[in-house]
Amino acid sequence: MDDGNTAPSQSSTLSAKDEKDARILVIVEQQGVLSTKPDADLVKLGHLVCRDNLGMLKADPGLAAAELVSEDHSLTQAEAETVQQAAVKVYCPDMAA
Repeated sequence: MDDGNTAPSQSSTLSAKDEKDARILVIVEQQGVLSTKPDADLVKLGHLVCRDNLGMLKADPGLAAAELVSEDHSLTQAEAETVQQAAVKVYCPDMAA
């Protein structure tokens, strides 16, 4: 008999991830940029900031944003900085200045 313990924990994990993804999209949208970029691309870039650019974020945030531009050439430096700031706030707040 299924006691229901596994399904809620899996769904809670997915919900927490989805909630963070939704939060980054709201923050970016509030900044008024990237309205034509697919949400999935923005989420992917946000995760990239906190996964791959942590050392660079501490040393040189501008250079870290430039790395995002190199990942997605449709971004301007200002848009990359917006995504970076949102990602830090949502995905890796321990990196906030």
